[in-house]
Amino acid sequence: MSRKVFSKDRPTVLAAEYELLALPEWRRAVEADFADGHDEDAPGPALWSGKADPPAIGARVEVFMNGFGPAVVRGYFVEHRWLGLYVTCDNPPAWWVEQTKREKPARVAPWIGPLVFGLDLDAPARRAS
Repeated sequence: MSRKVFSKDRPTVLAAEYELLALPEWRRAVEADFADGHDEDAPGPALWSGKADPPAIGARVEVFMNGFGPAVVRGYFVEHRWLGLYVTCDNPPAWWVEQTKREKPARVAPWIGPLVFGLDLDAPARRAS
């Protein structure tokens, strides 16, 4: 199911599209896209924040954010123009399991783990010692 918010004056998606099973039109985000005041609802392709291209559904990825670890891409979403991924983690952190165990199935499908963005797949920079 996809929820789209349209404006008659702006035919592109303005706020969000969820549960996408195909990669939408996208472009790699540039420095200006991260700036305060950037119009996240401007028309145009979805913005991808990762260094590598968005992975295909079924691809194995490493989610560095919050220690989620190895995961499988299950779908895509776009929120305020930012492209993200639905993933299923191989072994999600205990805090995630505890936090989401009370979620109703209608709100969170059991096969879906965290919603992540491209930056969440980029390994953190190593500190110089």
